[in-house]
Amino acid sequence: MSFIEPLLALQDVDMQILRLQQELKDYPARQQNEEIRLAELAREQAEIENSGDAAQIDAISAEIADINAFIAEIVERRAEVEAELATLKASREELAKNVSFEHLRIYDRLRISRRPTIVKLANGTCGGCHLVQPPAVSQLIKRGDQLVICEMCGRILY
Repeated sequence: MSFIEPLLALQDVDMQILRLQQELKDYPARQQNEEIRLAELAREQAEIENSGDAAQIDAISAEIADINAFIAEIVERRAEVEAELATLKASREELAKNVSFEHLRIYDRLRISRRPTIVKLANGTCGGCHLVQPPAVSQLIKRGDQLVICEMCGRILY
């Protein structure tokens, strides 16, 4: 196994972590919006109860029940995402143990600004910036004894 496979596995886990972190950011606002809508409906329901319109009261009650169910789904999904995120972070730590300190340092520095961080060199072209690389780059990758960095975008090539 070359040194690039553990880096690719690490990149895959990092992308999953990033996706889940972005998903997690949305939940508080979504829940708050639903709770605001719930409070509005409760006020409407109180006003309508004074009028005695049973059909409107039933409709609002049904909508309140739907919103409560949706809020419960949001809370449940958020807990699932947090658990999955914790598992992925632990997995990332394990995968990082299979990468040399120097390669991990380079990868971690690059992943802050470049996604994906590791890209394939296809037909002499970087898979990140899509610029043609010098022929020597392809030879370095084939040798497989060092990390090869795109001179244009800075991504790791394989």
